[in-house]
Amino acid sequence: MFNVYQIKKNPNFTDSELQARLDIKFFGASEYKPEHFSMYTKTAVCDAEHCEEVFELMNLWNDREKVYFWNGERPYSLSVGDIVQHTESEEYYMVDEIGFSTVKVH
Repeated sequence: MFNVYQIKKNPNFTDSELQARLDIKFFGASEYKPEHFSMYTKTAVCDAEHCEEVFELMNLWNDREKVYFWNGERPYSLSVGDIVQHTESEEYYMVDEIGFSTVKVH
């Protein structure tokens, strides 16, 4: 099982937060810092075995029964800069330009 976190647009973001959001969405983990996690919102829970399956579920939407919308609204497709958390190990992974990178959130 994985929790999915995405950066949602927020009119209260500061200029530096907006720039960080853009940098993370373009360059992934190389631009991410743990303090950026405060910009993320939990958007979904996926019944998946590994990160690649989460990516498939949230891009192909081929098995909607395995994706639970967290606040009742459909999340964006999974893309660079989004974070998935394996609920059992509590490890966090960021979608990168190619694959996933482990990240810290605290």
